[in-house]
Amino acid sequence: MAVLEDGQNRGVLNDTVPLHILFDVFMGFISRLGLMHTIRQTETPLNAEFDALFVILWRAISKPDA
Repeated sequence: MAVLEDGQNRGVLNDTVPLHILFDVFMGFISRLGLMHTIRQTETPLNAEFDALFVILWRAISKPDA
């Protein structure tokens, strides 16, 4: 959480929501990806789609353009 807090303090991450909410979004995204990857028994590794997944997560937690 310290990394997320630092990102908020530096103005890089969304600071309009409390830190714990930002953390929940981050962890929820990661947890859901891992869980569904396992449930679906997907053979393609998650890191094969790293760039696209990172963009989705980054858009969710980065500071919106004002």
